Amino acid sequence: MAFAKVRYGAILSMALFFLVFALLCIYGRGFFTAENLVRNLLMPASMSSVIACGMTLVMRGGGIDLSMGATAGLGALTGAALGTNVVSSIAAAMFSGMILGSLNGLFISIIGINPFIVTLTTSFVAKGLQFLVSLQKAQSTALLWSLPMDRLGSSPVFQIGTSLLVIIFLYVFIEKTKYGRYVKAIGENSEVAIYSGIPVRFYSWMTYVIGSVLAGLSGVMLTSYEGLVRVGSGDNFLLDAFLLPLLGKAVFGRLSIAGTVFAALFLAMIVNGLYILGLPPSWVNAMKGVLLFSMVVASQVGRR
Repeated sequence: MAFAKVRYGAILSMALFFLVFALLCIYGRGFFTAENLVRNLLMPASMSSVIACGMTLVMRGGGIDLSMGATAGLGALTGAALGTNVVSSIAAAMFSGMILGSLNGLFISIIGINPFIVTLTTSFVAKGLQFLVSLQKAQSTALLWSLPMDRLGSSPVFQIGTSLLVIIFLYVFIEKTKYGRYVKAIGENSEVAIYSGIPVRFYSWMTYVIGSVLAGLSGVMLTSYEGLVRVGSGDNFLLDAFLLPLLGKAVFGRLSIAGTVFAALFLAMIVNGLYILGLPPSWVNAMKGVLLFSMVVASQVGRR
């Protein structure tokens, strides 16, 4: 019965998705073109999917991370400041995310401090480090990416391909391995997981590390696409990191990678379509909220 509720909710949400897509194809001039669908829909959805999938893993393990936006910004600045080529830039960004995620996991999972307090504190630390890195490197709050990284960031193959690799890895990890089942068990009831012999502290710590590494990667994806990394560049990612997993949960009935990716595509389509229709930014935000609420209502009606 529960499966049927989830299935019908997902079907109605899919129907709403394709209805909006069809309306935009009809009334949005230039919407249904390869250039627009790839660069203004799939690429933004790919960038937000990476950090949102990392948050999905953290939430699946019963945690929360308020520092992901700041971690993304710090990762991008670290990559731009320390990287000498494409590989070292990406590695430096992911390594800085790993350090912050390890600290979050240490204080939350090992020591037992409330995750809201820890990750909120970490976000302020990461924001301060952004200023430090930027000012030390260029005496300003912005850095330019190198030409090879700039070209890579504007490549749909890099943006979409990287996102697909992350999505496939996390989907297999969460849904198809025993370690993913351990994380799910911890998120549902950590005390029962302890008595079941699951090393709760380690797997909880691991979710924060992986989530922060992906936040650092998403920061590189976003800023290399723009060609410039500023202090605070990753701040806008924090809303997507929270919104997309929760919207996917409303549609599919549980936290899942598939739900998060679907929500990322839907949100990117709404924003792109409304701008094409000529709505001012204030109306875009209002209509985006209305359409997202409509999807949640459709999923709830389907379950009932």
